[in-house]
Amino acid sequence: MDSRSEVIREFPGRLCKLTGARRKAWNQGVLPMRIDHEHNRPQILLVEDDVLLKDVLELALCREGYTVATAGTAQAAIDKAYRLRPEIVLLDIQLPDQSGYLVAAKLRLVKPVPKLLFLTALGRGQSDRMASFLAADGILHKPFSVTKLLARIEALLGLARAA
Repeated sequence: MDSRSEVIREFPGRLCKLTGARRKAWNQGVLPMRIDHEHNRPQILLVEDDVLLKDVLELALCREGYTVATAGTAQAAIDKAYRLRPEIVLLDIQLPDQSGYLVAAKLRLVKPVPKLLFLTALGRGQSDRMASFLAADGILHKPFSVTKLLARIEALLGLARAA
């Protein structure tokens, strides 16, 4: 069983837009979906060039009720951030066309300024200092659990998880 199918089965889900891989999973019957209209959750922009990781995280966030937009390059991230005005940006530092640090600096010009959480496979030293210098709201070092990511997002949003 691959990590994508583990995540699909792990989350009981509330709301998820079905496109691409999620639509295919739904059509194959592996993606049970319950739509919960009571929760109006903020939009998250997920910027990640690793397609598998992006799909898994997007699915997990959707299943938790978040509205998720994705980008695989720095330019796509900047365009979507200006167009969509997300509340949170989850930003990979190592993108194929530009550094995530440059993207972060450009995102600081978006109004309202989104909360910024770096996702990185780099070591803790320099990446932590750069995140602090760019006034990022946090940094998660890969590999990380989906549970830890969700907890960080909820902390950024000031949400308390019901026990």
